[in-house]
This record gives sequence, C-alpha cells and structure tokens, in this order.
Amino acid sequence: MLTSTLQLPTVNACRSDQLSHSSNGKDRTMSGLLNETSRIQQRCQQIREQCFREISPNRLRRVFKIIENVSEPQMMPEMIAELGQDVYNRYSALIFSLKFYEDNLLAHQ
Repeated sequence: MLTSTLQLPTVNACRSDQLSHSSNGKDRTMSGLLNETSRIQQRCQQIREQCFREISPNRLRRVFKIIENVSEPQMMPEMIAELGQDVYNRYSALIFSLKFYEDNLLAHQ
C-alpha cells in the first residue's frame, strides 16, 4: 500500500487531447513556424524598402551601428546628426522596427 502512494506518474506521458493542439491554441507545427518566419521576412523586406526611399544602405548601416553601440541618452542626437531631423522624424520608428526584425531573424536562423 505504501509503495503505490509513493509512485509518481510518468513524466513523459501525453494525453491524446494534448497532441491535437498546443496550450495557446496556435499551430506550432514546423510548417507553421516556417510560414511565420516567411511573413516576418516579408515584413522586414517591406520596411527595408520603405527606408531605402530616403536612406541609403550605407547610411542605414551607420544608423544601425549607432543603435548597437551608443548609449540610450546619446542615441537620438547621433541618429539625428546622421539622418537629419526630418528623416529621423519620419523613419526612426521604421528603423527601430527593422533592426528588431533583423536581429530576431538572425537569432532564429
């Protein structure tokens, strides 16, 4: 009797209802993840093309270096010095989004 109360359930046991869906209800199959990555890559490309309308690839790389290497208080003034106030105002949100997407895509490849 004592041995039956001390036995723990198997850790790797899976119920059949757990196999049909994940805990958050989203499709987490390999093809689902690849689809999601593809959409992120497409969005990243769209943002990059928007930025290239007024920012050269070299200038965008320099701005990314600022984001990577400069402290938070100095980031905005240095980005404005590189881009100009008007371009900074129009594109800073897109630049930060692009940087975020690219960093995350690289991390998951």
